[in-house]
Amino acid sequence: LSATASSGTLTTMFSTCLRFTTVTDACDLCDCSVSGVVDCSARGLRDIPRNIPVDTRRLLLADNILAAVTQTLEADNPLAGLSALEELDLGRCGISSIPEHLLRDLTSLVSLRLNDNSLTTTQGVTPSALP
Repeated sequence: LSATASSGTLTTMFSTCLRFTTVTDACDLCDCSVSGVVDCSARGLRDIPRNIPVDTRRLLLADNILAAVTQTLEADNPLAGLSALEELDLGRCGISSIPEHLLRDLTSLVSLRLNDNSLTTTQGVTPSALP
């Protein structure tokens, strides 16, 4: 094969791989700072990103399309282990309910923003569910 044909073949193979690979790591999709802020605001996200750094203190997810958060399985909780998280912003995300297990590990949480959502139930956001 010529260099041009090889390059074209590699480009096609690379493009095919990209189509089947979904980047879901928080710091690949969002701005992560050394001060513990992960800003995922207004990114067009449909799911809460995975692999959020465990030392995150502020997680900003406002202005996304996170309606699917209502169907997050307990075993697949993207917020599990975030015991240092103090602030969680889920405002304007189209959320209708929050599973109770989603907030379970957030033992340092002091601010939870749920403004301008379509909450029909607050089952997962009861005082007993919050740390």
